Amino acid sequence: MGAYEALDVTQSAQLYLLVGILGFVVYLLLVSSYFLVPNIKAQHPAADLVVWHAGCGLVMCTGFIFAFALQRQDVAPEDDEMIHWQCSILGPFNQFFLLAGVCWYLMLSLDLLVALVNPWMGYSCKSWAYHTIY
Repeated sequence: MGAYEALDVTQSAQLYLLVGILGFVVYLLLVSSYFLVPNIKAQHPAADLVVWHAGCGLVMCTGFIFAFALQRQDVAPEDDEMIHWQCSILGPFNQFFLLAGVCWYLMLSLDLLVALVNPWMGYSCKSWAYHTIY
């Protein structure tokens, strides 16, 4: 079995840029379609949850793009101070929005559970509970 060779800082920042731009375009398309196509809101009662999930993904992809933008080209790429500085800024930022996006699936599970227990309860009645938990 071969040894794992991780990418260096420059290559990982370029990978963050590629993934960030691709994700930013996809999430921006999803969020803008929600606001520009009014039928989407009417067809799905929990479309707000999808938009919040896409918004968290959009901000997280913006953080990936900033990871590339914050890399200083004039400093040696193996500078430990620069790496710790970027991690201290982007680490909590990305963790927060990753957790917020994952909690979206928790809200869908709770929505399914409540719909199975009481199928006649509307979405607006459950909205306050979702905002309290989320």
